[in-house]
Amino acid sequence: MRYFEKVEGHKSFIKILLGIIGGLIIVNLIIVKSLISVASNKTIVVQVPQFMESGKYIIGNTFASENVYKMWVKVWVQDIATFSYQNIREKYKNIYPFLDKQTAHKSKADLARFIEFVETNFIQQEFKISEITSKKLPGGYVKVIAYGTIKRKIGSSDDQLNGMRYAYEFITYVKNGQIYIKSIKTSFYALVDRQQKEKLKENNYVNFEDTIQ
Repeated sequence: MRYFEKVEGHKSFIKILLGIIGGLIIVNLIIVKSLISVASNKTIVVQVPQFMESGKYIIGNTFASENVYKMWVKVWVQDIATFSYQNIREKYKNIYPFLDKQTAHKSKADLARFIEFVETNFIQQEFKISEITSKKLPGGYVKVIAYGTIKRKIGSSDDQLNGMRYAYEFITYVKNGQIYIKSIKTSFYALVDRQQKEKLKENNYVNFEDTIQ
């Protein structure tokens, strides 16, 4: 009797193993099918942590949802908008892979001049985001603006522009499932009185015509 009990026990164990193997095969087929679908459609839907903005995060071959654009701009701004003359070169290198290949040379040249300016004048800056907006533009481009305030030091002294409202504007687009930066612009905004404008004109560390809106 014990022999037959052992045989039955082995049969049951084998059935369980076959069931597990069958289940794994089904799971693998589903995974492969999903990967093939992503590869052919190049559309991915991502679930994000609760601390990020709610909604769908979708990116395809030539498009992305609003949240994707905002997410990337938030990542870029948090990296490049808070800097010191000691680390600005390393920080700005992080966005080089995202620069539009057609405008990358000009963009890098502009950034290089800015980096040299920061290093020469021992500038340190902190930028706090208060709001991010996006707007679709013709040609598949999307303009994303990160608004906030700046805190800046020139050498060991506080800059007189501390606390003024500042914005980082990105013109972005998606190609082959990757997001790119066509251009970056910074500006002061919401200048409500003449005194604020005069501060900008008198400040040696901003270009009034380029930064005022």
